[in-house]
Amino acid sequence: MDLDPGLSALRPLGGFSVLRVSRPAPSRRTATLAPLAHAYPPGYADAAADVHVPVQRPDPLGLRVRKVAAALGTPEARVAASVAQQGLAARLWSVALACAALYGKVPDLDPRLLHWDPDASAPDDLWLAEVRALPGDAGTVADVVLSAHLAPLAEAVHARYGVAAGLLRG
Repeated sequence: MDLDPGLSALRPLGGFSVLRVSRPAPSRRTATLAPLAHAYPPGYADAAADVHVPVQRPDPLGLRVRKVAAALGTPEARVAASVAQQGLAARLWSVALACAALYGKVPDLDPRLLHWDPDASAPDDLWLAEVRALPGDAGTVADVVLSAHLAPLAEAVHARYGVAAGLLRG
């Protein structure tokens, strides 16, 4: 089965596996809907950008860590960062594996196309700007989730919050 433009086969699986493919309604708060690439290490999203022009962008990772810390009632940023990373990792795996199982393909979850609202919860936290089908084999799924997202996310969480690299790999 081909990926349909709305990824509608994911809906019956529940909100955690759903991936929105249209921008939220204008009434929805959209200021924090940055591409996931903005949550990763400096330079990750702007490799080709002019280094002489300062880039002003939101801090989605910091916002999510603060939100998780408040929800947990912990003053320890490292604990909140670890839990935030686990939550985002689980969300990305759920989407990719559900698509691979149901469609036999996965959407290209390029961090520049996948937007994240760190202040929202599933299914309203992620939306994909464009659906581009990739093969659903194990290697591609690993590239889409591990290489494109979890490796740079782990690097960012380790660098910013001191969470042990081994812990971030599960």
